[in-house]
Amino acid sequence: MTGRANWIIVGCGHVGTRLLASAGGQVAAAWAAHARHTNGVEVRACDLDHGPLPEVLPGSIVIYLVPPPRSGQADTRLARFLNHAANRPVRLVYAGTTGVYGDCGGAWVDETAPLRPADARSARRVDAERQLARWARQHGRAAVVLRLAGIYGPGRLPLARLRAGRPVVRQPDATWSNRVHVDDVVQAILAAAGTAVPPGEVLPVNVADDAPSTMTDYLHACADALGLPRLPEVDLATALADASPALRGYLTQSRRVANGRLKTTLGVRLLHPDLRSGLAASLAE
Repeated sequence: MTGRANWIIVGCGHVGTRLLASAGGQVAAAWAAHARHTNGVEVRACDLDHGPLPEVLPGSIVIYLVPPPRSGQADTRLARFLNHAANRPVRLVYAGTTGVYGDCGGAWVDETAPLRPADARSARRVDAERQLARWARQHGRAAVVLRLAGIYGPGRLPLARLRAGRPVVRQPDATWSNRVHVDDVVQAILAAAGTAVPPGEVLPVNVADDAPSTMTDYLHACADALGLPRLPEVDLATALADASPALRGYLTQSRRVANGRLKTTLGVRLLHPDLRSGLAASLAE
């Protein structure tokens, strides 16, 4: 990390707030949908769709945590931000998703795997990565794309779903996926902000735990940890009938995410390499 406060967190929500708790002294500015004061930092209100954008400081490191819009094939929010920022940031760390790999039939995937988005949500994420590559080449800047698995942690456990008793897909139909504890996401951001990346290049890094499982495994583990009944299991067709777009992706896209680059290139040692550790820490907090 640098010796002066020059970070800008764009999209200071759940992950950004945890980041502020770990690296508040590095943060010069933070933007979010609503203004507030958090961990000694004044978070400014910002509307990336239509409103005026705050100043981007020359020489800053941008931590970009804003999801794309909910429709379309392009991430128009990132496009607007990059146009506004131009060459002022020296580095941009982008929080993306492992969804860009699409359905891999349960195979292991690393960062060299082709990007094959299976839905519009993931297509917008692929568009964002391509925008970052163009921005880095045009301005001779470095970027790191953190392809995040499903985030969980304190305040991010599926308590409402478990209490509602909504069924999960039965184990024989369940697909492979990974998760990652929010504090390991923060670790990855801290490392990505300072790791060596040549100017004009983008470094993609998978951010996932060591223990791929299924969404059914995850929900059952959460139920056990919280002392709640396990959810009933149904066949895939029944589960898909009322699934949200995000949940549909988990139910139909199967992959196991390799995290070697996270450990070797970024030097991250996972605090919570599996659900047992991560759920215990989440409940303790």
